[in-house]
Amino acid sequence: MTSRSSRRTSPLAQRSWNERLVEVGVLFLLVFTPFAYGTVEPWSEAIAELVVLATATIWVLGMLRDWEIRADLPPGWVAGLLFLLLVFLQAASLPHAVIGLVSPWSATLQDSARAYLPGATTAWTTISLAPDATWREALKLAASGLFFVIVYNTCRTPAQVRRAIWTVVITGSAIAVLGLAQRMTWNGHLYWIGPEAPHRQAFGPHAFGPFVNRAHFAALATVVIALAVAVVMSDGMSRPRRAARALVPRLGELLGRPSGSMLVLTALLGAAVLIAGSRGGIVGLAVTFLTLAVLSACEKPTERSASVVGLVGGVTLLAGAWLGVEILMHTAGRLASEAATLDESMRVLRWVDAARMINAAPILGTGLASFEDAFPVFRTVAYPARFTHAESDWIQLASDTGMVGAMLVVLAVGQVLWAGVCAWRSSALPADRALRIGALAALAGLIVQGAANYTLPVMSNQLYAALAAGILVAGTRRTGSS
Repeated sequence: MTSRSSRRTSPLAQRSWNERLVEVGVLFLLVFTPFAYGTVEPWSEAIAELVVLATATIWVLGMLRDWEIRADLPPGWVAGLLFLLLVFLQAASLPHAVIGLVSPWSATLQDSARAYLPGATTAWTTISLAPDATWREALKLAASGLFFVIVYNTCRTPAQVRRAIWTVVITGSAIAVLGLAQRMTWNGHLYWIGPEAPHRQAFGPHAFGPFVNRAHFAALATVVIALAVAVVMSDGMSRPRRAARALVPRLGELLGRPSGSMLVLTALLGAAVLIAGSRGGIVGLAVTFLTLAVLSACEKPTERSASVVGLVGGVTLLAGAWLGVEILMHTAGRLASEAATLDESMRVLRWVDAARMINAAPILGTGLASFEDAFPVFRTVAYPARFTHAESDWIQLASDTGMVGAMLVVLAVGQVLWAGVCAWRSSALPADRALRIGALAALAGLIVQGAANYTLPVMSNQLYAALAAGILVAGTRRTGSS
């Protein structure tokens, strides 16, 4: 029988100092990275990478205390590690003869460039046309991968998972409020006193909250919304079934639960995505809700989990229409217009040129984050602007890292998703299945939005995706070393 004194001791207090510090480090990153302009600048990336390194060090020291290093490797870790090594290889200086074998186009282009640099040597060179940018991306990917491993190994209990989800929900909601206030009082600067946003749109700024690009916020919010809906679903699935009731009583019951406040914050976040005006974000959000609906329909009782998704989706749409129906209609019109004239779309024309890049360096690509340097050679789009990215995570992945890099990423993502689906189907607890459904929906939304948006290279979005993946594959651990 549990004593009164032991009941007063919180689970957090019973854990060791290193476990508490590791969780603090994880939660700090989930709050810091979005507010630091999405962590796209060198100073914010450096802080995030140092915090990840410090958190990993504390985690290892905690294991050394017991004279044992035991790390469980997540699904897809082999393909992910090989991809990271490929990126480091792209940034490394190699003999020119080796570059000529593995990436002839890069070698030829760099030879031509060095012809204009007196005294330049071609004895050693790199696969990447922008080795400094590739090296920076490699460090960022290494930090995000290490964060995924930490979450996978340390986020074990339902209480830890809920604390992480509440952290991202509160963070995302605060950004939503900031973004909505910013739209009403826009002066051209992030945080009103920060850096100037690049340009403006007809229906408000292109930026949203601390994000320079509203699509970046939409991708992050997609993850948060899916995980939040999962918590509301898990709360409902753990309760006994009741007879079907009208919408208003059903909504009142949901709001009366402990997760009712999360339902309100989720609707606010969804409305902010609609108001932000990102077409890719709206499509990604729709895919997220569709995935939630389809997967929850496979649950028992079907009526309870599916109705939660329908209620949240309906309230989100109503809130978005109430806050800015003109913006919502304008965004829908832009999406329909671009879909009807794909042959004239600036985005599609850029993809066509990017396809020529892939054809020129099909094996190892031009170097991660080298698109801005390599694209002018293939550009045919007549537009008074310099293109820094392909406006598609997947197309740019293929152009930057070639077919080898793209296949490694697809393999790693596929292994994570497959392990998550298997874990969802085999989970005995309804609440556990609900969380896995939310994580699957979050990743599905990111994958679809990434097809026509440039979102995942943003470090805050990488960490949020890693959190969703960690929740998805929790319980599928395999021992890596001991």
